[in-house]
Amino acid sequence: MPEPVQVAIWNDIYKKELPRLALAKSPTQMKGWPVHLDHCFARIIMDNVVGGDVPWTEVVKSPAVKHMSTEQMAGCIEMGLNIAEGRLDLAELNARSLRMRDALKRKRKRTELETADLDPTGPAMKSAAVAKPKREGTDIRKLFDHEVSLQEKKDQETVPTSAMNEKTISSVQMLDPELPDDPLLTTRRLVINSSLTPIRKSLYLALLEVPKGNFTTYAAIASHLNTSARAVGSAMRNNPWAPEVPCHRVLASGGNIGGFGGDWGDGIKIEKKRKLLRAEGVRFDGKGRAVGTPFAAWR
Repeated sequence: MPEPVQVAIWNDIYKKELPRLALAKSPTQMKGWPVHLDHCFARIIMDNVVGGDVPWTEVVKSPAVKHMSTEQMAGCIEMGLNIAEGRLDLAELNARSLRMRDALKRKRKRTELETADLDPTGPAMKSAAVAKPKREGTDIRKLFDHEVSLQEKKDQETVPTSAMNEKTISSVQMLDPELPDDPLLTTRRLVINSSLTPIRKSLYLALLEVPKGNFTTYAAIASHLNTSARAVGSAMRNNPWAPEVPCHRVLASGGNIGGFGGDWGDGIKIEKKRKLLRAEGVRFDGKGRAVGTPFAAWR
């Protein structure tokens, strides 16, 4: 376990010094600062020092400061100082960290597919059936439950029609198929004529009302449709018409970026979400939070 003085130095580096330099756009990083948030700096450094070739969560338990060795903590501090002084390229370290995490996701996906092909009566499948799913121990993952169970999905998607927002339902019923063809109306027709459950149709139709250059939140849509934020998050992750149905315009509370494509908080897909929003005119502050009031003016 790291020494208390090491923990204090580490906290000062990744929580204060590196975010301060990033916000000030310090020239020490010639390629710029690809991240600005403290947990992103911690992720990059610990993946490269503690993880090596895999994300750090595969090597030590969370919280890392209680489970790292003194040598690992010393390595993290040294890398943090080298980043601050420009001796290491933060952009390259970040790219390496993201590649590790994408590789792990692909590996887990392959494992899931191989498990699904096993003999359902065999011991391997029985073991997989009773095993509890392994969750990453990062604090970020605790902010939002990505692994909505199949039963929860079923329960959320079979909300009675009477529980939905009546205005959204009426807008579906009043849609005139003879209206002039344009991309938005075409997308609305695709949603309405799909075989999705009524609640998912209502979610996507409500999302189509969020104007370009605006953003909304999981909680705002949930409140509008009398459903849960978990159901909204599930629908966004399984959106078959992205980006025409703009799930990238849905953020977490406080303007935090939220999730995208199964990632949460940071990652290649999260950067794509931020780029889509910026291209539409959404601005972000120095802490990576969207500036402005979330859209909630549904008809």
